Amino acid sequence: MGKWIGLTLGILGALLGITVAVIAAVNPQFLASMFGLSAKALGIQPKVEGTFSADGGTLGTWTFQPDLCVSGERQGYFGVLLTKKGDSTHFVKVAQDPTTGKAVLTVRIPGTDKTQILRSCKLLTSSVTRTNTRVNRIWSVQGTVQVDCPTAHFKGKATFANCH
Repeated sequence: MGKWIGLTLGILGALLGITVAVIAAVNPQFLASMFGLSAKALGIQPKVEGTFSADGGTLGTWTFQPDLCVSGERQGYFGVLLTKKGDSTHFVKVAQDPTTGKAVLTVRIPGTDKTQILRSCKLLTSSVTRTNTRVNRIWSVQGTVQVDCPTAHFKGKATFANCH
């Protein structure tokens, strides 16, 4: 009788091991989230390239090169927040207006706690898509944004990926 229990437990253990190996190979983020690991612990680093600049007006005059991004899902919107490590003065928030489906940018006005919302510009396009990575119930996003807003004296473009 003890031999059969040992054999059964051995077979069940092998099946569990194979299942975990398959999950790890197909979707390691899922396996990691089961054990409470973060995106950072998985080695998923945000990638941001691009530059934004303001040339007078309400926003002032400055250039901003973001190097960090965060999924807007953390703050209850579909989009991304672009920031720069060590820079608490600037940010660009890319969102989608839920009523029109059009891109909306929120730009922080440096030196204040105020922002300027850009909706109507000469050029304002964004593409934010959800990836297949979800850690701690937050979907990672990727995409692009391009803006040329002469009335706000603001322009720029960026690509971003692994924004969690």
